[in-house]
Amino acid sequence: MPKDAPPDSLWAKRLTVIFGTEEWKSRFYGESKKADLFGEGQGSIVKIAGMDDILVFFLERLRSIFSKIVERPLILENSRHTPMYALCFAAGNPRGAPTAVKIASHLTRS
Repeated sequence: MPKDAPPDSLWAKRLTVIFGTEEWKSRFYGESKKADLFGEGQGSIVKIAGMDDILVFFLERLRSIFSKIVERPLILENSRHTPMYALCFAAGNPRGAPTAVKIASHLTRS
């Protein structure tokens, strides 16, 4: 996601489909005011959410849909230890969810 401005409309539509809501706009982007030489503020929309904030929002969305989720997803990093992906797991069947999440939690810890 761009840092200095909200994503363009096509990318924004894709994010809305992925998250299932437009709430990501207010959670990830906010107004930043910078004073110029004359003390007048110019506002711009900038990204205020980091990777952890985005992951928390995504897990909230999963919790709202599925019976149970793995609370601590597996973070996959590149060779420089920069996070690239978060492997999340969610179970929809209320009867099988506790067992499925228990197994998935064990796998994400190792």
